[in-house]
Amino acid sequence: MNEQINRKNEMKSSLLALIAFFIYYLIHEIATYATDPFLAGEFAYTWLNMHHLIQAALVLGIMILPFWKRTLSEWGINLKNLTQTTQILKTFTLGWIFFTTLYILISGWLSDWPPLIAFELNAINITQYLVFESIIVGISEELLFRGLLYRILRPKFKGKVSLFGMTVTSAGVLTAIIFAMAHIGFEFFPFAITSFNGMQVFMALALGIFYAMVVERTGSLLGAILAHNITDGWLSLLYIGITILNK
Repeated sequence: MNEQINRKNEMKSSLLALIAFFIYYLIHEIATYATDPFLAGEFAYTWLNMHHLIQAALVLGIMILPFWKRTLSEWGINLKNLTQTTQILKTFTLGWIFFTTLYILISGWLSDWPPLIAFELNAINITQYLVFESIIVGISEELLFRGLLYRILRPKFKGKVSLFGMTVTSAGVLTAIIFAMAHIGFEFFPFAITSFNGMQVFMALALGIFYAMVVERTGSLLGAILAHNITDGWLSLLYIGITILNK
């Protein structure tokens, strides 16, 4: 009897994880189809800014459905534990700036400074690039992954996982895995992987787990949103600076 119950619970958990992935996929695809009629063929970051704004609006629309019986605060949209959030962000920001700068400079020097930016550096392009990487992406993706998907998975995936002396729920790890998968380009019909960058996927997984830890420690999405924007924003500034110096 216990074995049958365990199997049923495992099947329900697996189904919930699959549902969470398809919720991400559907939101991504709907935002894509809503953006393409207006901006297909435009500058990549013009398209990405609009796509992620639509994605964020879709997530918020799902969150406020009466079906959930949750307030936006219960989804993590609140200002809880600001002091703790600030302390986490200070430590993270200093570490991220130091180690990523060191890595980018060493790897660039060893590989003879390959191109880091694939578009013309003018004021409009740089502005849209930085707005996306340092503002829009963190809001949109954290609402979706550590907000909507994490809260959907949390009731069934409560177990704790210990990583480097810190703990995170299995819901946080699973959400990070979906987040990492979102950084792989693929098509379903017929199934094919269209783009894959191993380092990017690994970093998305590691950072996704960290963002989940921040949410679990603070009860708020604010720290994860800001950490996400700091992560991408600093790399963007580095890429621009190195590209200008190498001209």
